[in-house]
Amino acid sequence: MVQRYRILETDIEMFAAALSKAHVYIAFDDEEAGYKYVVAHGGRLEMYSPDFVRIAGVYYSRKTYEFRVHLW
Repeated sequence: MVQRYRILETDIEMFAAALSKAHVYIAFDDEEAGYKYVVAHGGRLEMYSPDFVRIAGVYYSRKTYEFRVHLW
């Protein structure tokens, strides 16, 4: 299957997504079930720090969730 999204992992990637006002969505890796699923369809990245990301007024832990942008 072709990966049609990019995972935002570094501060530079977060900065680029915030600067370009890209639509970011949030995924969660359920290790017990053995798959990842989208938790929220998100929105624009409003703020990020080494520990948290704020999207659409909601804070998400960078250690718990995966942040993705679509590649068109």
